[in-house]
Amino acid sequence: MALITDLGGLTSNSYNTQTEIEAYFTGHPYAAGWTYNEGRAIYATTLLDSLVAWFGYKWDYRQAREFPRAVYMNTEDRLALGFEIPVLPVEIKNAQCELDLYIFKNSTSLLPSNNLDSVKVGPLEVNFNQDAPGGQELLPAIVQGMVKKWGTVKRSGNGATISNVVRG
Repeated sequence: MALITDLGGLTSNSYNTQTEIEAYFTGHPYAAGWTYNEGRAIYATTLLDSLVAWFGYKWDYRQAREFPRAVYMNTEDRLALGFEIPVLPVEIKNAQCELDLYIFKNSTSLLPSNNLDSVKVGPLEVNFNQDAPGGQELLPAIVQGMVKKWGTVKRSGNGATISNVVRG
C-alpha cells in the first residue's frame, strides 16, 4: 500500500510523503538505525488520529483523516481560528514522524502493559485491567507537546476520557 497524502482526501492514509518523512529524520539526533517503513508511517498516522481528541471538526466529513480541520482552537493563544482553505499544521506532520520513530524504537510497548488484561483476535475483543492506575498517557511526551495546541491527548485506564461530541 502506498502512502496517500491528499489533504482532505477520501482515501488518504498519511500526513507526510516518504520524502518528507525521510527529510525529517535527516540529522535527527535520536534516529540512529531508523529506516523508512510504509506500514509504520500509516500506523503512526492512524494512532495520531485515534489518540487525540482534535479541536474543531473535519473540513469535510467524508475525508479519511482527521486533518484538515474546519476550525481549530489554539489553546496557547486561546483563539478560535477559522480557515478559508484546508490547512495541515506543521506540528501534526512532525508529530506523525516522531510517533513513527517511537513505534520503531518501542514496537512492543505502545500500550501500558498493566492496563491490558486480555486480547482475543477473532472476533476482536480487548479487555482492560479495571484495577490499573488510570490516566496513563498513550503518546510519547514529544508527540503530546507537538499536538497540544490542536487537540487533547486521550488517556488510558480508569481516568477520564475525552471524546468529541457532534450535535446533529
